[in-house]
Amino acid sequence: MGEAHHATEVNLWLIIEGGVWHSVQTPAMEGEPGLSFHLEVPFPSPLEAQIAHNTLAPDREPRKGGISKQLLITDNILHVHWKAAEARILRVSVSSFLDHLSLVLQTIDRFGPAVARP
Repeated sequence: MGEAHHATEVNLWLIIEGGVWHSVQTPAMEGEPGLSFHLEVPFPSPLEAQIAHNTLAPDREPRKGGISKQLLITDNILHVHWKAAEARILRVSVSSFLDHLSLVLQTIDRFGPAVARP
């Protein structure tokens, strides 16, 4: 008899200078192997969220399989969603993304608030 999979949710709150990142990690839905991870990053404005999205979106996952990443924007929030076959692959991808995100945040902070172009 097969194992029953129960979707449990683990909430993780990362408190960073100037904001709170909320992430949710859940096992993949029943019938789908692997894990999923969702990260929400609030920005002071929708323009800054768009700048972060445009900077981070070109970074595709180096592996051909085993992981996928999707970036979306809702108002001033950058949503990032991963699906991975293994916890190790997911951990490496999220860690790398957070390193890149940290650099983007430092750059935005260093050069001041974004100004909309006419």
